[in-house]
This record gives sequence, C-alpha cells and structure tokens, in this order.
Amino acid sequence: MNQFSIVDIMLISAYFVFLAVISFLVVRRKQETSAEYFFAGRDMGWRTVGISLFISHISAAHLVGLLYNAWSPLFVEWLSVPVLLLLGWIVAPIYLKRKVDTVPQIFEQAYDRSIRFFVASVSILFHIFVKITVILFAGSILLKTLFGWNTFTSAYLILILTGIYVVVSGFRGILYTQIFQAIILLAGVFSITLSGFLNVPAGGEQLLLTSRLWLKPWLFSDIPLSGILLGVPVILVWYWAVDQYMVQRILSAGSADKARSATIFAGFLNLLYFAIFIGFSFFLAMNFSGKASLAAASGALSLLFNTTGVSGMLLVIVFALIMSSLAATINSASTLFTFDFYKAVNPQASDRKIVLVGRLSSMAIVIAGMVLLPALKLLHMSDYQNLIIIPAYIAPPFVALFIFGLFSKNASSKGALWTFGVATVLIAVRLIVNSEIAALARFVPLRFLLSMHYLNFTFLLFAISLLVMYSAGLIVKVSGEDKNSVFKIYELISSKKLPVKLNVILSVFLAVLTIGFWVLFS
Repeated sequence: MNQFSIVDIMLISAYFVFLAVISFLVVRRKQETSAEYFFAGRDMGWRTVGISLFISHISAAHLVGLLYNAWSPLFVEWLSVPVLLLLGWIVAPIYLKRKVDTVPQIFEQAYDRSIRFFVASVSILFHIFVKITVILFAGSILLKTLFGWNTFTSAYLILILTGIYVVVSGFRGILYTQIFQAIILLAGVFSITLSGFLNVPAGGEQLLLTSRLWLKPWLFSDIPLSGILLGVPVILVWYWAVDQYMVQRILSAGSADKARSATIFAGFLNLLYFAIFIGFSFFLAMNFSGKASLAAASGALSLLFNTTGVSGMLLVIVFALIMSSLAATINSASTLFTFDFYKAVNPQASDRKIVLVGRLSSMAIVIAGMVLLPALKLLHMSDYQNLIIIPAYIAPPFVALFIFGLFSKNASSKGALWTFGVATVLIAVRLIVNSEIAALARFVPLRFLLSMHYLNFTFLLFAISLLVMYSAGLIVKVSGEDKNSVFKIYELISSKKLPVKLNVILSVFLAVLTIGFWVLFS
C-alpha cells in the first residue's frame, strides 16, 4: 500500500470538503419543482453544460484499459468530436423544440407509448446492471492496483457518498460538482504527465508511436479499420444523442444556442484531454505492441509516488472519475423512471410528488448498486470486457429507430416492434455462435457472418434495422393523421443570430483541428 504524505492527505481532504460545500450551497436553493431538481431549472449556461458533457463520459475505464490493454474506450475519443457537432447542430434543437423530459418520449412521439416503455425499461436496466457495475468494477480495480485498498469497502463508501449528494442536491448539484471534478481531472492528469516526463526520459519517436496506438488502433491490435469507421459512429451516436445519460445535460441548457455552444466547448475539452492523455499513456510505459505492460506501468508509477502530492492527486482523480460517472448514471436512471413510468401514468401528479419519487428512485438505485457489489467478486477481466461492449449490441436498433422516427413520415409502431424483434434474434444467434458450450453453433448458416468482430457486427445490425424499418414503411400503410412529424435539417439552424455564426466558425475550426491532430500524430 502506498504511503500518503501530509500534502497527499490535504489534497484528498480538500476534494471532499469542496464537494460538501458545493452540495450545501445547492441544497439551500429551493428544489420544489421537477424542472429544478431534474434539469437544474433548464437555464444552465453553455460552459457548465459543456463541462458536464465532457466529464460525464470520462470514466475509470480509461485508466483500467490503459493499465491492462489497448481495448480502453479512449481510442474512440477523437471520433467523438464530429458526433458532438452533430448533437449540437441537429439533435439538440430537436429535443428542445419538442420539449421532452426524456429520450423515450421522442420514441413515443414517433411511434407509440409501448415503444416508449420498452426503450425506458432497457435504458434503466442498462444503467443499473451494466453501467453502475462497470463504474464500480473499474474503480475497485484502480484502487486496488494503485493503492492496495480493499476493493469492496472503498466501492461501498464511494457509492454511498455519491448517492447522498445526488439525492440531496439534485441535478444542479451534479453539474456544479462536475465543474470542480473536471478541473481536478485536467489539472491532475496534466501535472502527473508533466511530472512523469521530468522523471522518465521521453523520446519523440516513442511518443509518436503511443499516439498512433490511440489514433490508429487497427495498426497495433485486432480492431478492424472497418469497425472503427462504421461501427464506432453508431455506438457514439447512441451514447451522445440517444442515451438519457448525456441528453439530460442538453435538456438543462434550455435553448438550442446554448446547447450548441456547449457541445462545441465539450469537443474542445475532449480534444485537450485526449492530447494530454496520450502523453500520460506514454509515461506509463506502453510497449507499443497493442497492449500495455502492467508491470511496466506499475514501475513507472512507482517513480511518481516518490513525488510529493502525486499519490494524493492520483487518488483524487480516481475519486472524481468514479463519482462523476456514478452521479450521472444514478440521476439519469432516476429521471427515466420518474418521467417515463410514474408521471406517464400519473400525469396530474404535483411537482412535489415528482421530486419525491425522483429522490426515492435515486435511493433505490443506490441500494440496487450496493446489492450488486458482492457480485463483482465473480467478475474477471474478460467479463469486464464483455460488459464494455454491450452498447455495441444495444445501440444499432435504437439509433436506427431514432433516425427513422425523426426524419421519416412512415415510422410505425409495428415497424419498430419488427426491428426490435429481428435485432433480438440476430443478437441471440450471435451469442450462441460465439458460445463454447453450444454444440449446434456450427450448423448456424450465418456463423461466419455473425462471428465477425463486434464493431463490424454493430454496423451490420444497424443496416439491417434500417432495412427492416424501411420495409415496414412499405408494407404498413400509415394514415395521414398518424404520420410522424419530421424535421428538415435546414429548419434546425438559424442563420441570423451572431452566436450561430460564431458557432459555425468554431465548429469548422474544431473539425479542422481534429483532422490536423489525427494527421500530425498518426
């Protein structure tokens, strides 16, 4: 176990004191309305929303992937920038124009209430049984690997502390604490990286190789280029634009202009973090063969632990990553349950009752996480990797229905049901094909097709889902009064206001910067 100096203890104490102060200041505000408790009054500034978008998607999985091998989700970070621009310019205005509280409401408007309930149910189950499990498992690995802590005691403590400030302070408290956590993350990773370069001789050629590992993982591992170019965008669109986890931040902005500015700001922050983290990964002594050496990484870290304050800063970073992701997950799952189930069947419920249900559901989610914690002892790294790729199976049909529902007048509930049915069958067959205990798997006609890399399968499933929806539109005739109201892209963009023109310039600059970054370091 690493020994903490006085400076380390001061850093850790300061982190929790700041969190407590922020939560206390937020609690002093009246939170009697659902708009305030779940969406921070829908009047948050673009800087706050942008920072929240950025920090919410950075998780402990980044560090775990870095310490163990190159399947860390970081390799898709540079692809998040164009999706963020898509979110800001096209998707965010749609959410705000339709004045929805949750993503499943969009599906109800395009299809019917049963589709809304299905989407909400899958989303809640994913948040509780997958996302919370991944966050806690990754966090426990980091705390044990880096500090030798008892994994489950620390996980329980973090979950309880996070649950308390989520339940008490609501969404505004989450946003404000995330600003603090983002500052800690960026400053901490930068300072540790700088300290690492001062302690470990750096070579320009090796740094270039490290950047290529993240920018072009297909050159160093079995990740196919086709999967990254075709499959990853589908997952990212689901993650940024269709998952309540991220969309709730957009809904708190209140206006399309602020939401658009927020996504552009998040794009710049994402690129900055990506650049810093490339240096961090080099410092941790990557062996450039597509996998990281845990022994080499631990050896490199041991040099840092001799530097005053680094241990405390690293622990604060781990806490910030875990607590930020946990808070966002608990809050978004609670919002889905409250609005898509409770309020949907009790439309006349008062704001006070809605807020109460939100608090109670958040508490229930925390308790569910505590119940799930002992199961983490049964998980191995291979199980963790399987959990990480679950979005590759969930995203395709959801994204296909989302796109079809927004931009096609022939969207029908029957087509949506057929799409979910076909997708479920294909996913089940793939799982059977890849199962070592399925003796009949070799007789499945689509064995080779379905046993492809999961990123290629993601795009295949997305294309099939679109085809099913299109075919259903030809077969099922939708009456004029039932036709879905669709959006034209040019209607979503105003060209008169100065913020829009400035955002156009910044968006182009961000896109050019991303391309230049990719070319320069690859």
